[in-house]
Amino acid sequence: VYAVHADGDSSNYDGGSGGNVTVRAHDGSLTAEGEAVSASAYGNRAAGGSINLESRGAMTLDKSTLLAAGDANSDADYGKGGTISVRSVERALR
Repeated sequence: VYAVHADGDSSNYDGGSGGNVTVRAHDGSLTAEGEAVSASAYGNRAAGGSINLESRGAMTLDKSTLLAAGDANSDADYGKGGTISVRSVERALR
């Protein structure tokens, strides 16, 4: 179970996509551990969504999982993965 998610319907249907998740730390740092963020969908030909993490300070993600997966079932047409964007304005990314 992801702490934050915008997963699409996981039933077996055509198309669909994961949602969009944006996390911003305007004045501080951002730290995540474990199963942190998911924007995925697994129906036939489903597409992953988008994850955007932004921080003014340091960002520590080295013990976290970010997932924007699409359908990977080879019994049907494949879907496509989504996007993950990570940006720290003034500090290091770890």
